[in-house]
Order: sequence, then structure tokens, then C-alpha cells
Amino acid sequence: MNRPVIYLDDLFRPTFGMKQRNYFDHFQAIFERAFGLSVQSPRWEPEKSTYFSLNDLYKEIDFSPEETSYWVDIWFRGDELVKKFLGERLPKGVIVLLHEVAPWMTDFFTEKSIMFIEAKTSNIRFTHDVPIMISTNIPDLARIIHDKYLYGDLDIRFEARMLRALIRNRFNFKGTNTKFGPYKHKLVYIGQNHDDSSIIIDKKGRRGSFAQLEEFLEPILLLMKDYKGLIYQKHPSANINHVRKQAQLLNSLARKDFMLGNELLYHVYALAEDIRAIGLSSGGLIEAPFFGQPSTLLLENPFESYYSDEKGVARYLNLRAKHFLSPGFWQEALGDILEPLVPFTETGLFGTDSFRIRHNINYNYSKIISQNSELQRDILRIFNLESLPARLTELEKKGVDPRKSFFGEVKQKFINNLKRLRNKGSN
Repeated sequence: MNRPVIYLDDLFRPTFGMKQRNYFDHFQAIFERAFGLSVQSPRWEPEKSTYFSLNDLYKEIDFSPEETSYWVDIWFRGDELVKKFLGERLPKGVIVLLHEVAPWMTDFFTEKSIMFIEAKTSNIRFTHDVPIMISTNIPDLARIIHDKYLYGDLDIRFEARMLRALIRNRFNFKGTNTKFGPYKHKLVYIGQNHDDSSIIIDKKGRRGSFAQLEEFLEPILLLMKDYKGLIYQKHPSANINHVRKQAQLLNSLARKDFMLGNELLYHVYALAEDIRAIGLSSGGLIEAPFFGQPSTLLLENPFESYYSDEKGVARYLNLRAKHFLSPGFWQEALGDILEPLVPFTETGLFGTDSFRIRHNINYNYSKIISQNSELQRDILRIFNLESLPARLTELEKKGVDPRKSFFGEVKQKFINNLKRLRNKGSN
């Protein structure tokens, strides 16, 4: 007899979009093929949700979606009214599938002996496919990932070394590289978005709040004594006002020894010498040691891996995307608590970059693979665009938003050269 399965993402976070919906769609497809089950979602398909909709919960606790700070306030401890609602509405024997939820939710499910599986995109994003981090209180699932399917440090380090070899080859690296000379013997601060959930901190006697860079200037100053300067590597999608504020703070620390970093982070890790990455809790800090670069997290790592065979609990174990996407893996892992359909035996269905493509996530991976390659040079040559990479670098150094000028230039040049090639072909 099969169990009810419900998908929940963070119940109160105001910024939600296709990334969260995409996890639901994939879970739905996987569990339908593996077990013949229909996964319900109070958020994404409320009309099909048997037990409750998100609006039912909001009405019960008198919550307005316009309230943007509530999810941060209750990030660690939750809200007793919400817990009471979930305890009453979730059916007996349910399995709850989760994506990027607050810690209080997994704590609550464990306390109430409700089975959960949390999946989120890993902080290791340089591999040939993006791994999925799994957290669960289901003993069989935790054990099989840890013992048989774990995407472990040895394999991740191997992929980092392979990527480093590719990058060094592209940049004709022979032990020194003048382009990355300014990074030598520097402290590199890795920026984050201002509302990144990994920088929510639990202050004693208070509710959750976002950590602020100005609270951590002292340890940065201490580390700066061992380096010749400070470089600010901004987050590519961070709010411009947030970037300016952080840059000003860091500049005030380093003064004349401060600069903005405009190189791709993986290029820095592969080519720069004698650096140390530092930041609050960016995934880039977790990646750095795999490239042989030391890093310092100013906050406790919120994605620390944990496994307990005794308790049957796993927290944030990296699982290869090809296994996460395979109904066969889930049949093997959950076959004792869910009744599998016909075994899924196809092993080659999901190959390189499968989840990266399906989830429409890149994290500069395409730039890493294509930059300085013959393919890139051929494309630029064909469309007479050789000068554009240098133009982009020029604009970035001036602090100009490329979307407002560079891409307009690219579009016009591209159109002009398409016309040129078309006219040439008709002659």
C-alpha cells in the first residue's frame, strides 16, 4: 500500500519562481514513474491538493503574502500556529518532499516522526553536472546515499583538478599568468546576494535576521595582515546598491590595496597564486579548497554534510544528478516503504549537464567551457565580433551595467553581420 506524498517549499518566502516549481515538476514525474504516485503541492497545484492549500494556511494564521520579513523572523524556530496547522492537516504516513526550506521545518518533521526528503541544488557547481544535496530522516534513503551513491570529496576534487587543467590549457598557463598577476598574494572576498538564506543568523534572544558585512570587519582585518591587498569578487546577480555598499566597506579596510575583481571565479581558483577566499557563507568558499585554494567562512557553514547510521539521518549529502533524476534510484532507496511499479532500468537516459539544462542553471559553466576556446574564436570571427570580449571587460571595469550598453552593441553587430553573410551568400 502506497503512502500520500506532498511537496512543500518554503511556506512564507516572498521570492519564488520557476526554480522551485521545477523541483516540484521533476519530483512529480519521478514518483509517478517509480511508484505510480501523484505528488500534491499546496502551492503549485492547490486545486488538486487534498489536504490543504497555501491559502488555507495563510487564512488560518492571518498571514499576508505582502509580509516580506516573516520568513526570516521564523527561520530557526518557526511559528507554533503553523506547526499546529501542519500537524493537523498532514495525513498519517505521509512523505513530505521539500526544497530549500527553513531549518524549523525539518526539525518539526523529525520531532513529529514525519518522513521528509529535502533536495536542493548543491553548492558544488563546477562539476560536469550540478549535484543535488539531499537531507532526510528516512534511514534507508540516508544509508543508501552514504554507502553507495555519495558524490564524495575525492570525486569532486578530481573534477576540480580536471577543470583546472582545462582552464590552464585555455590560458596557456606555464606557472605564471600576467592576467591574474593582480590576484597574487591577495585576500579575495566572495560576495553574496543581500537576501541569501544562507546568511540568516540566529541572534540570541532574537529571531532570524540577515548577517551584515559590517559585523565581520575585524576578522577580515586580521587576515589582511598576511596578504598584500583585498579583492572584492561580487556576486553576478547581486543588487547594485548592495554591491556598492559592500565595495565601499571593503575599500575602507584596504584603502589603496583594494580592487574589484572582474574575472570568473573558477578562473581565479585555477590560475591565481597564493590567494585566500573569504566571505560570509558563499558556496564559492566551499568550492575553493577543491581547487587547492584555502578559504575562510565568517559564518558557520550552513550546508555542512552530516550522516548518522545510528539515527538514520542524512543532512546535505551530494547526490549525482543522474541518480536524483532516475526513478530506478528511488525505487531502490524507498522500495521498502513505497510499492514500486515496473523496475526502471534505463541507465543512460540522463547524461552530462542533464540537470544543468533541465533546471536552466549555468553558474558561468558555459563561459568556463567556451572562453578562450577555438569554438569561441571561430564564432566571433565568423560574425566579426572579435572586439566584443575586450569591450565587455572594459565596461565591467568602469562599473557600467553590460545589459544597458554592451548587449545592445552585440545585437546590432550581430544583425549587421547576419545581413552581410546573407547578402554574400546570395551573390
